[in-house]
Amino acid sequence: MSTYIALILVTTVFIKQLSYMKNLIILTKKSKIEICMMLVGVFVLALITYFFAKEWNHYLLGLLAILTLIALWMKQGISTKGIIQQFRGKELYLWNEISRVDIEIVDNIKVKYFGISNAQIGSLNFERKNHEILMDILTENVRNVNQKHFTE
Repeated sequence: MSTYIALILVTTVFIKQLSYMKNLIILTKKSKIEICMMLVGVFVLALITYFFAKEWNHYLLGLLAILTLIALWMKQGISTKGIIQQFRGKELYLWNEISRVDIEIVDNIKVKYFGISNAQIGSLNFERKNHEILMDILTENVRNVNQKHFTE
């Protein structure tokens, strides 16, 4: 019985993550360390599922857990409603909750975003090829956008 409850809960979380991903306009750039850690996490979940699953619903739960982990990782970025990043227990920061954005451009684009109280909420990295789209979206939705170019 508890496996079915876990299946329902993990499925609900997975569907919620898919709805966030559907609204994404620009995905974040993933670092090599992030990619390696995600592969390790998926491998560990696959091993746990393989060695400890006894019934078909255990395998299904393991597969859903792996898919949910990947969806949680992939969903970070800029969406139509705001910035999506799992930070401080919150996933979606709406545009009206963001007072300022600082953009640092070197090899990639680092976007730091700040709340109404002017405290930094978080930061995301994007590929440099997304600069124009990113600037259009941010200047349209945020009052104060500061851009800095750094040379190496």
